[in-house]
Amino acid sequence: MRNIYLLKDILFRRKALLFISIALLFFVNILLFTVIRSIYSVSENMLSLRQFSKQTVYVGNDQSTAEENDSLFSENTLNNSNELAHDVVDYLQTNYSYAINWVIDSPYLKQDENNITFRSIDQSSLTMFSMDIMDGQSFTSKDFLESTTNIPVLVGSALSGNYPVGTVFHTINPTNEKEESYEVIGVLQDNSFVSSLYAIDSKDYLNYSVIRPITDADKKTINITELVLGLQDLLVFGEDKKGVQNLSSYLKKELNYTVKFYPQTENFEDFFSQYKAGVAILIGIGIIFLGGTITLIVWNVYISYQLMIREITIRMMVGLSPKTFQRALLISQFCLGMVSIIPVYFYALSMRVVINKSIMTSFKTMTYLGLATMDSVSILILTGIIISTMMISAWAINRKVSKIPISLRVLE
Repeated sequence: MRNIYLLKDILFRRKALLFISIALLFFVNILLFTVIRSIYSVSENMLSLRQFSKQTVYVGNDQSTAEENDSLFSENTLNNSNELAHDVVDYLQTNYSYAINWVIDSPYLKQDENNITFRSIDQSSLTMFSMDIMDGQSFTSKDFLESTTNIPVLVGSALSGNYPVGTVFHTINPTNEKEESYEVIGVLQDNSFVSSLYAIDSKDYLNYSVIRPITDADKKTINITELVLGLQDLLVFGEDKKGVQNLSSYLKKELNYTVKFYPQTENFEDFFSQYKAGVAILIGIGIIFLGGTITLIVWNVYISYQLMIREITIRMMVGLSPKTFQRALLISQFCLGMVSIIPVYFYALSMRVVINKSIMTSFKTMTYLGLATMDSVSILILTGIIISTMMISAWAINRKVSKIPISLRVLE
């Protein structure tokens, strides 16, 4: 009962300032949650891209114009463009060590009104973008060498209900418009993803994806659609600047198509040069507002304590101890911190609901209690920060009010 009295009549005495404090904490929490989630996502992506730090890798960047695309895909030039695509792949096979993959939404296959994305990858791409398996097995070297009647595929976890391991299904390959037969050999872990090579805080989730191997036979029959899709993020290994410039010149001459190549280390540097500055500003704003909020809370309780000094003196005469006040103080600050965290959960939940209802399946995640893993982890980290801060606030309040003299004079 003493704790309830202290919480109600001292610590929560001036309700307007209390609500302002909660509102400020909520603002700070949203800001810090956004920063923490972003940092977590970047860390997760950098871990997935660790192979790019172990060797020299140049990444293709499609800088083609509308006119260049029209010249390749017009009705009069399409057949010739497909022949040129074969020549380009032969040139790559002969002169470069490379990895190619392409991604396209399938108009022929859907699940629960969601588009299913077809991602075709060669063996080198699988090495660079590791994919963890939840059920079944991943591709073997044999899957990239031989063409089989039933093409082995991996599926995202959202598709595992309709396409479990061992399922054979037929559909049209959206890049070559041929009907193919597929056999599911593995299901990816929930929220498996492929990170962007440019915006390192961005990723494509594979929950609604079918992963198809690009075999040697596929490379011999590649068409211009597949090649153009693959030139964006084409990986070239072990070359210097001159080597990739020669490749750019060849593509321009052979296809009349502009692709520039940049070392992935440069992509990392360009991203972090901007990202670190932006995060530092947001963290600075968060610290300023959090410090101001804590100052307001301490000042509010201190003034309320002074206003209640007569009642406190009387209660101390009948047995109220400093430890009781300290306990009430800790409880109040803990509750204040937790109350300010709860809206963050609903904020994250609403954002995740909006994303998962969008038509962009590459953004959709599998969730627990409505949140993706990065949301949950970020909220837990934020909770630790806020509760620690509120405990510091409780210590500061106790230290400040302990300097207020308690004597019988206040009763006169």
